[in-house]
Amino acid sequence: MLYPTSTQAKNWIFTTEKLKATRDDSHERAKKKFDNAATSAYILTLEEENQLLHHYKSKIIDIGTSLNLPEKVTATAIVYMNRFYLKNSVMEHNPRSIMASTVFLACKTEDNHLEIDYYSQSVKTPPADITNLEMIILESLEFNLIIYHSYRPLYGYLLNISENSGLYGPISFDSFWEHSKKLVQKSLFSDICFFYHPNLVALAILDLTCLANQGSSHTPQQTSNLLKSYMENKLFPNKSPEEHVNITNQINEIKQAILAIPDNPDVNILKEIDKKLRLLSKKAKKEPTSKAPKKKQKTSSTSTPTPNTADTTTTNIVIKSEPPTEQTTTTANTQINSITIKTETIETTETTVNTTPNDVTMQG
Repeated sequence: MLYPTSTQAKNWIFTTEKLKATRDDSHERAKKKFDNAATSAYILTLEEENQLLHHYKSKIIDIGTSLNLPEKVTATAIVYMNRFYLKNSVMEHNPRSIMASTVFLACKTEDNHLEIDYYSQSVKTPPADITNLEMIILESLEFNLIIYHSYRPLYGYLLNISENSGLYGPISFDSFWEHSKKLVQKSLFSDICFFYHPNLVALAILDLTCLANQGSSHTPQQTSNLLKSYMENKLFPNKSPEEHVNITNQINEIKQAILAIPDNPDVNILKEIDKKLRLLSKKAKKEPTSKAPKKKQKTSSTSTPTPNTADTTTTNIVIKSEPPTEQTTTTANTQINSITIKTETIETTETTVNTTPNDVTMQG
């Protein structure tokens, strides 16, 4: 499947206004849930939510490193987090739990399967807490699980340039690739994946790597000589000057967005945000109980008054259901641990770049 016909291009590319409206709606919906005397003091701002999410995205990278997962798995898990919290709030779903589940789900999607017991021990989370959230995450993702990253086109660009050093100048493939991979990871901590074709992101990262290799200070508006030559001679030899300007402007926007991504928030700030979130959850659990109306037992005027002990007995009746049979339990557990995910298939080729950000294709 080509990118323009993928669910990523159809369902997960937004205008700036649409993305902001979607995120604001999710946050406002969560605020209304907790807008009462018991919990209103602990409602998180959108900025606090973003800081907490930034922290847990970095933890996904840590998990990937400790479990020796491919970069594509951790990148997919971060994109899942980005999409999930576009439609949900951290006040509704704790990001630590979602983080653990998205990594496990990404392992399945990217064919890097892990045993649930081994994984749960590694992330110190009970297996049921991981698998029980899968359906909630899948519904928020609209079951769109295939993610197009900029790793593959970026690798192709670097390989092509290194094999044609006479035309573009010599580069160290290994050092360029290592530096570029870090920038791909960094780009996932922003909204870039909601705006641009991954091939354009790859070109922006290639340009940043080239500029960094030059060792001189630069601005996002500058374009390296290598990228200029590569675009003119290889990628877009038949494009008009206006089209070249349009593509270059989009590349510069991506570069500026990557350079603007902040470092990890201060630990003390994160502790305060996490404390608010825990208190919010604690108060919210108590709130329904305190406001639950008490049922009063009706008595007839001719009957003998019912003693207080009867009232207590009536309002505290506990109905115990029979435990499920062993066969039913086994079936349920099997269903939870063997969720089958139908995904789109990706062709191994990609075709040429158009100039609009939502419909750009090029050779990888």
